[in-house]
Amino acid sequence: SKAVKPPFVFEEDDLRLLRPGQWLNDQCIEFWWDCVAQISPEIQESENGIIFVCPSAMHMLNFLDAKELDMLNELKLDKKDMILMPVNDNQSDSAGGSHWTLLCYVRRDNLFRYYDSHGTMNLAHATRAAKKISSKIGAEKPKFETETSTAQQINGTDCGLHMLLNAE
Repeated sequence: SKAVKPPFVFEEDDLRLLRPGQWLNDQCIEFWWDCVAQISPEIQESENGIIFVCPSAMHMLNFLDAKELDMLNELKLDKKDMILMPVNDNQSDSAGGSHWTLLCYVRRDNLFRYYDSHGTMNLAHATRAAKKISSKIGAEKPKFETETSTAQQINGTDCGLHMLLNAE
């Protein structure tokens, strides 16, 4: 078993978010994915396997124009078989937002699949992200589906956990 060595340090405020009734922030979500990637060689080592785009990169999509999106080229998204993207409803350039969902691109089907634990609360944000990132991932006229069998949260705080479980 590999030791988990995240590229960042949790702050005390981040650790408090792991208690019941709290929302997960970007750092919690990114830490979880780093843990999954380190124990799953097919994710960590594959040039064209699965990639999880970190929450901060997804948030930047809201503010970058098409030319500035070139900074995503180093992720080689156009080579990946599956791209998992956390979508948050924050439209501000500062930290925030109130709902996490998952947008998944499956290359073999040329399909974006949207998972939301609260109906279609983030559908507009996910659709916008899919349109904006399509050219960077080599998706020409991709289809878009809402996954209707997504488990629904029973409170106002578990959307981050639901998003992570859908990604898993």
